[in-house]
Amino acid sequence: MQDHYAHGAKNAPRELEPPAAANGAGAEMKLSLYEPENWPDLLSASQVAQLLHIAHTTVGRWCEEGTIEAVQLGGSRGIWRIPREAVWPLVPPSIRAAWPEGPWKEQPERER
Repeated sequence: MQDHYAHGAKNAPRELEPPAAANGAGAEMKLSLYEPENWPDLLSASQVAQLLHIAHTTVGRWCEEGTIEAVQLGGSRGIWRIPREAVWPLVPPSIRAAWPEGPWKEQPERER
């Protein structure tokens, strides 16, 4: 009797590879509102939305309106990148007060 699951057999199950997100490829880094020192220099609209607990469409609208400093990559239908310094003032003061010392701590409150 032939072993269909022998190594190299035609019907043998393939080695399972972890999904792309599990090994970090193609996945956005999970950021913490309490750890600004770990934020990348440029954040995506989705990352800003995740940090501030708002819709990514809101962040996109802010970018288009100039409410938040941002750079659009890839033309008028491209993706937005937001400098972390533009996000710091949007974080509630009660959370910013708990931040460790660093350049993010000196940010003034956002004008309303």
